[in-house]
Amino acid sequence: MTKASLACLLSILCIAPTASFAIKPVSNMYAGVFLGPTYTQNTSFNFNPNTINMDSLQSSMATFFNVSLSEIQSLFANRTQPNQNIPGTLKYSVLGGVGLDLGYRICSDYRLEGEIFYNNNPYSKLAIGDYTIESSSSSSTLHIGGDTNTAALLFNFLYDIPIQSKDGYAALRPYLGGGLGYAYIFSTLEFHYGENTAEQAQGAEPATLYETDLKQTRSAFAVQGIIGVSYFIDDFCWLSLDGRVLTTPMKTNIKLETSGINLQTQVQLYSVMLGFHGAFSRG
Repeated sequence: MTKASLACLLSILCIAPTASFAIKPVSNMYAGVFLGPTYTQNTSFNFNPNTINMDSLQSSMATFFNVSLSEIQSLFANRTQPNQNIPGTLKYSVLGGVGLDLGYRICSDYRLEGEIFYNNNPYSKLAIGDYTIESSSSSSTLHIGGDTNTAALLFNFLYDIPIQSKDGYAALRPYLGGGLGYAYIFSTLEFHYGENTAEQAQGAEPATLYETDLKQTRSAFAVQGIIGVSYFIDDFCWLSLDGRVLTTPMKTNIKLETSGINLQTQVQLYSVMLGFHGAFSRG
């Protein structure tokens, strides 16, 4: 390579990083995928011991889980009136969700899209009155298992806020959005002792008559708020990072007949999502 050629190449390399182009996203259909961690608010419930045979329940639980009867009875120690409910709380661990979107960009700055989203959050702790049961798969004592799964179909409207640069519009754009849709929620709560659930141990010695699997399924109207920022690789593809809140606005009281538990259910997910999106056509 001659000195002249080398000098020319170095000049191009030095100039290239400073050159930019005006970002103008194409008005076309696009698709994307996103995923990230989610946090779920605690679920509150009321436990009414009067709906079941207390003496039989307490002795069965104590026998099966190999704990003292007095420890089980502490669950119900604050019941001072015959019909008094005991407040309880289910706490969640942080896990994550994943979603797909399909939409259309209008006039470069507006987006209409459909979204399919799935989220899973396992339980971390169950509190009934003053008694707490932890979640630990390695524990040899009484612990809980299970999770809440949420699947949602949403229709979103988003606005990409253009930022002026000396060459047109910057590649970095904040955006705001909101969505409406429907959510399907499925929850399973299990009580474990060691590696066995009580359901698996039916018929084992000592036998128990207490069913420990609690399941709840429901669907509800859902709303979503979104705030984030996009980085446009070019006019057709972009990366996104946003914070989202997905909630079912109304609380629903659901009574689990055999357990004496009355759930006050309201899904509220807080998430941070990283995504990649691309237009179907180059215009």
